[in-house]
Amino acid sequence: TALYFNADMLYLEMDHDAVTPEENLQFVFDGKARSGAYLSDVLTPEQYERISAFAAENDASMDWLNTKKPWVASLVLNELAMADVGYSNEFGVETVLIETFEDLDIPVRGLERITYASGRLSALSMDQQVRMLMDVIDTPDERVDEFEAAIEAWQSGDIILLDQLVMKELRTDFPEIYEILLVDRNKRWVPVILDILENEEGTIIIAVGAGHLAGPDSLIDMLSDEGLDAERF
Repeated sequence: TALYFNADMLYLEMDHDAVTPEENLQFVFDGKARSGAYLSDVLTPEQYERISAFAAENDASMDWLNTKKPWVASLVLNELAMADVGYSNEFGVETVLIETFEDLDIPVRGLERITYASGRLSALSMDQQVRMLMDVIDTPDERVDEFEAAIEAWQSGDIILLDQLVMKELRTDFPEIYEILLVDRNKRWVPVILDILENEEGTIIIAVGAGHLAGPDSLIDMLSDEGLDAERF
């Protein structure tokens, strides 16, 4: 907490408060399925039935989900499932950081615009999107166990274990998603962070998801390649 009080600025992956009305519309558009490509069209009857049952169990509207792309349904159902076992975004690291820094009247900014992630997710092949969605309901108990183990690894600073628990499976089973959500974004953030370090004054805190800090394509390694030294605080 002492670091918070001495900080002059916080950078997160995205600054949600800086989202423009146009970006909000673009985000909604990116996640909306076109006619003929609703979930009921791109899923098999068995898959759709299973997703519908899972949605009902988690109090999600299937009528609403049906009109969204699979990646949107995946994120929504995963968030609801995790909240059902006690893990809510309301108490997530990013939410707590935003509230803390806003209370301290310290500026909060983002490394990227919200529409970049939504645009990249929409560019995923339909096969990857469907696999991403079905993975949520195929292994719900395993996902909770892995999430809890990942939290312990993150808290202890065990980057190798974190990579094994989170990133290794993503690299192996969902390479397209791994490239789009992790590798590509890390590469885009490097020049942004270098610019921040060169031009911003004071103590700057940059907080990104733990997955970006583990594995062979980590943001830490990419910054090291640019001559920066990083150590666990």
